[in-house]
Amino acid sequence: MPSTPSTRRQLDSRAGSVYGKWPLSGEIDLMENVGWEPGVVRASIHTARNHRRRGNHNRRVSGVKDAHTAFHVYACDWTPDRVEFFVDDRKFYSYKNEGRGAEQWPFDQDFHLILNVAVGGAWAARRGIDDSAFPCAMEVAFVKVFQRRG
Repeated sequence: MPSTPSTRRQLDSRAGSVYGKWPLSGEIDLMENVGWEPGVVRASIHTARNHRRRGNHNRRVSGVKDAHTAFHVYACDWTPDRVEFFVDDRKFYSYKNEGRGAEQWPFDQDFHLILNVAVGGAWAARRGIDDSAFPCAMEVAFVKVFQRRG
């Protein structure tokens, strides 16, 4: 996608939404993986009350030994009551709506779906970047989005 001012603005998470800029409007990370832990995937929830800058963000880990060499089905079931995360139909994390308002549950609004490969940053680069891993690619067989009616 060209990096024009209009497309940059649409994709820039710093632009904010209903509750404000990140992390006030929340973030749901369905699957995260860093190169120095190839057999580990994470799911994360970021909110105004729980995020990495405060050192208390909600993140759960699942062991997936062949995460780099085989396809897996990563799923998120997002309801008004909770967000649940699955790898190959196995639930490994559930974040519940505790009824404490937008600071704890900003997930009553529409979200953007983003698939990306990120290199560097405070977390991923903590143990350095292995240049021998490049070039690299993210292969996605399919993406399905379902919405409950009613």
